[in-house]
Amino acid sequence: MRRWKVRSGVRWAGCLAVAASLLLASSGRAITVTIDSADVTSIASRAAPSTENPAAVPASGAPSTASDTNSSTTTYVLADSAFSFGFDHARSAVFRETGRSEIEVVFSLDQEVEYLLDGSYSAIDPDGRQVELNVTLEELGGSVLFSNRQNSSSTPNESFALGGTAGDDFNFLSGSLTGTLDASTLYRLLVLGYVRNGPFPPGAPATGSGSVTLQFVPEPSTAPLTGLGLLVLSGSAARRRAPSTCRR
Repeated sequence: MRRWKVRSGVRWAGCLAVAASLLLASSGRAITVTIDSADVTSIASRAAPSTENPAAVPASGAPSTASDTNSSTTTYVLADSAFSFGFDHARSAVFRETGRSEIEVVFSLDQEVEYLLDGSYSAIDPDGRQVELNVTLEELGGSVLFSNRQNSSSTPNESFALGGTAGDDFNFLSGSLTGTLDASTLYRLLVLGYVRNGPFPPGAPATGSGSVTLQFVPEPSTAPLTGLGLLVLSGSAARRRAPSTCRR
């Protein structure tokens, strides 16, 4: 009799585990992102800027521009689950020349979500001239959720991680890399990354590369969590009755 109770308990534990995984897997609704406006621009000295203006998700592209040894390519993927951007820059040995990416996206969501920001920017620059990573997420016309600027002008082969304060010239950090975005509210994401040959005297040619990602995670629905609680209660009651099996 005791052996049957143990086996029955094991069976019901397995049943609850399977049902819980199914309930929690369906706990978040699909997110819908609406683009209000977007500008993704690549800039290189002595070349015309290249800009793309995606109007809806999903969207992807890679505006690029180049002149001599200056170049800039900015890749983007805009989806309901995340915004992802990549940078590939080069600048010459000429004073003040640059490779640069500028991004502005104004958007809203159909539900409350959690956001996660991540990013980095690194330079191959043996003489250590200007490098910057600057990212802001804000409510349009309202509060700033996150803002981080890191700028260096004398560190060879500088590298920044989003949320850090590694700049040798200027640093600013406020807000959080994670938080909550409300439904039907306009938000603005601003991203800037570049290598620039300054201050004087100019340094050797340099390159920079990096990425920034803004991920959207749906809030869990209360209905599946309530269902899980009821399942636990019913399972406890049923386990005291006849033996049974469960199937997925």
